[in-house]
Amino acid sequence: MTSSDQAAAAGAEGTSREHLTRADEAFIGENRGNPYAFAHVAVDAGASLVLCHGPHVSRAVEVYKGHLIAYSLGNFWTYGRFNLAGVNSLAPLLDLRVDKQGMLVSARIVSATQTRPGGPVLDPTNAAAQRIGMLTQADVPESGTTVAPDGTINWPH
Repeated sequence: MTSSDQAAAAGAEGTSREHLTRADEAFIGENRGNPYAFAHVAVDAGASLVLCHGPHVSRAVEVYKGHLIAYSLGNFWTYGRFNLAGVNSLAPLLDLRVDKQGMLVSARIVSATQTRPGGPVLDPTNAAAQRIGMLTQADVPESGTTVAPDGTINWPH
């Protein structure tokens, strides 16, 4: 792992936390920081890709200065006691291409859903991509990032 390859738990947790607040977020009294500010600082400091996690639900994606930020991809493979109802069942994957300088070339959300028992399965309805597209439009509209119904992520170049 290089200095620009870091992981961070970011944001409050739960189904009511799908939207970016652009403010510090807390969970059970713990300050989890501001995912929006963190991600932008990370790209400004040289990160090629920022994958935030913490809320256990999907959040918006954004292409910032030619680099992808995923504010949360929710859970992918859960077990036992986890709630898999509604948005908690969404299990998006990212199919990304970057160039040698770390600039985003193409990006697509591959939608999967979680079932019990078992694990994630591909979702032909593309529910995860559609949900992330809606969250992206609501939470980072100024970025110009959009998610097509097939999961293709588009941004101004």
